[in-house]
Amino acid sequence: MQQEVSCQKKITKNDNEVTIPNVLEKKSSQHDKFWCVPLPKGKNYKRFLDFQNDVSVSDVEIALKEGYRSIEHVKRYTTLGMATDQGKTSNLNGLQLVSDIENKVVPNVGHTTFRPPYTPVSIGAIVGREIGKHSKPTRKSPMHAWHEKNNAVFVDAGVWLRPRYYKQGNENLFEGSKREAKNVRSNVGVCDVTTLGKIDIKGPDAAELLNRVYTNAWLKLPVGKARYGVMLREDGIVMDDGTTTRISENHYHMTTTTAQAANVLSHLEYYLQLVWPELNVNVVSTTEQWAGAAIAGPKSRDLLQKLFPNSDVSNEGLPFMGYMEGDLFGVKARIFRISFSGELAYEVNVESDNGIFMWEKIMEIGEELKIQPYGTEALSTLRIEMGHVAGSELDGRTIPYDNALEGLASKKKDFIGKRSLQRAAFIAEDRHRLVGVVPLDKKTSIPEGSHLVKDDKAALPNPKLGHISASCWSVEYDNPFSLAILKDGKNMIGQKLFAMSPLKNKVIPVEIVSSHYVDPKGERVRS
Repeated sequence: MQQEVSCQKKITKNDNEVTIPNVLEKKSSQHDKFWCVPLPKGKNYKRFLDFQNDVSVSDVEIALKEGYRSIEHVKRYTTLGMATDQGKTSNLNGLQLVSDIENKVVPNVGHTTFRPPYTPVSIGAIVGREIGKHSKPTRKSPMHAWHEKNNAVFVDAGVWLRPRYYKQGNENLFEGSKREAKNVRSNVGVCDVTTLGKIDIKGPDAAELLNRVYTNAWLKLPVGKARYGVMLREDGIVMDDGTTTRISENHYHMTTTTAQAANVLSHLEYYLQLVWPELNVNVVSTTEQWAGAAIAGPKSRDLLQKLFPNSDVSNEGLPFMGYMEGDLFGVKARIFRISFSGELAYEVNVESDNGIFMWEKIMEIGEELKIQPYGTEALSTLRIEMGHVAGSELDGRTIPYDNALEGLASKKKDFIGKRSLQRAAFIAEDRHRLVGVVPLDKKTSIPEGSHLVKDDKAALPNPKLGHISASCWSVEYDNPFSLAILKDGKNMIGQKLFAMSPLKNKVIPVEIVSSHYVDPKGERVRS
């Protein structure tokens, strides 16, 4: 037999005693809704509806007594559903209580605005770092198993695992990465670049979209050519850089840095949906669709010709920043002649299912050319030597001028962030700029993050002129080399300064040089 428990209560309204309609709860079945806690006989305890804001049944009754009938007004009078759950745990009870007091069905009472998260959030996501890497999936390239078998030491790159170096014998990180970088400079190396963000852009207005989001011109890029571009935020700060290739008349392949892939896609979607809805363009992430291998070094063309014997990969057939499609022993491949290492280099993309096939073929055919795989540490060394900027320079605080990229900022067309580049601080004559730094003794490595100062004996606080953004051991000259963002850097080349690292307790006399430490004219990539 069912037991009915009354949640009836009397209140005074306009000096008259009014009985609120019965609020009945049935305590027989576990499937019955249980929203009003029954009171023990003779007791008048508070019964809470919202456990985060301590809203009780009596609070809602008083709100209605005061004349608040709209559920939005009841919410604001009582703070019902205004906590972090945004009403997802409390409003169901609150709506039912108001509906019974008002003698209406819940849909007629209405509901307050639900705000994100619209779907439940797992406890694992809330506790985050307390559960380590279980808070989000670890992403691996199609060649990950090969890397594991060949003694790769991995490093986290966002949510990706990337080989940092391939250990041989008792090598440490410094020895292994130095060997790999040196082999790229002298022979040929291959690097897994699958993790780079890839965005497929299609539509008759695709060129116009690129022309607006990049600082340089894109309307006249020929089919079969790639171009380097820089993307700014609205405040003029560099957001990301990368190459975009024109596959066909209305089809482009954009690459982004590993860390900014999701942000760039979101950036493009935002502008297409809200700012420029008139543009007929579709963008979609293809990061996981393509497996990528960067082949770099003076022997890279010889290797590429063996991989694609039916394609003309000569300097005339595939010039610098060129693109072609080829047949990799029955597998369709995209070939880009682009370089992050500063050497003659190519990037080969195949569909991810064929990634391990591509990689093993590269290693097999490249054996006679003394090929070696190289990881992110060697890749960093190669790019620092060439003065190529990356995440440590594009750190959310720099504009194109700071990174020696002002030549890419068009003076003729408009682009996102252009107006902000005219702010007083951004056009100051002594603005910080990218430079190279070499220790005077040619032996002491400069810790990243070190401050650059004129006088190492000056009283604290010692005026900071700049900071070391990235350091490596130059395999070209066999000495330490660093990149730095330095005040008035354009006029500081040749000056002697001090690099101070309080964390490492080091003071290193240094000389400021060009950021293009190796092949400053860029002859190798065009050879």
